[in-house]
Amino acid sequence: MIELERGLKKIVVSVKEPTRLKPFGAFNRFNDMVGNLFFDYHLDAYKMSFVPYEARVKYKKKFFGVAVEIYGFVGDNSGLKRTEGRVELIDYTKWVEDYQKCKRLEGEDTTTRR
Repeated sequence: MIELERGLKKIVVSVKEPTRLKPFGAFNRFNDMVGNLFFDYHLDAYKMSFVPYEARVKYKKKFFGVAVEIYGFVGDNSGLKRTEGRVELIDYTKWVEDYQKCKRLEGEDTTTRR
């Protein structure tokens, strides 16, 4: 886990498949791993990015951003012998809690307006 600015936490998970997958198969495999949060992908010469770039989700009392990149699929220029994915989770819980607290205080501090 990496501590980022103002309470953000980042977790990066690397996943390696035993073989090279075709782009659509790689998208389905990795999208299934993260709960089918993404609806499409974008291909570059060596990298596949999921669309939207980052999905925001709530799990129990935590708030996360999820981003996925895949390398080494059939037909790319990476030179890898197998498909490798990088799943990035960013914990936004601290920011969301701060925002909710601010909104509560704002609601308590408002005067009647005409």
